[in-house]
Amino acid sequence: MTPPTAVVLRDLGLGDLLVAVPALRLLRRALPDHEIVLVAPDALAPVVSLISAVDTHVSELRGYSPEVHSRTPDVAVNLHGKGPQSHARLEALAPRRRIGNA
Repeated sequence: MTPPTAVVLRDLGLGDLLVAVPALRLLRRALPDHEIVLVAPDALAPVVSLISAVDTHVSELRGYSPEVHSRTPDVAVNLHGKGPQSHARLEALAPRRRIGNA
């Protein structure tokens, strides 16, 4: 059986990724049965691979889509910011639940 998915958007630089690690660890504890997919720049791949809370790394949201992964994300988490662009990018995935800034 395919696990449910939590897609996390943190599409910024190294410092921004590092301050997100505690949130990723908490997400892993809260959703132990989910595949945690982190959307972050390709340049951060070596660092992302060291974060045990992350199962899969994609560089762009179009790298994760129901067409590619054949399922709708259960949860979309916006760690990128509160701007309408990041909310719209995650909402386009049609997640069952969304977590982020109002």
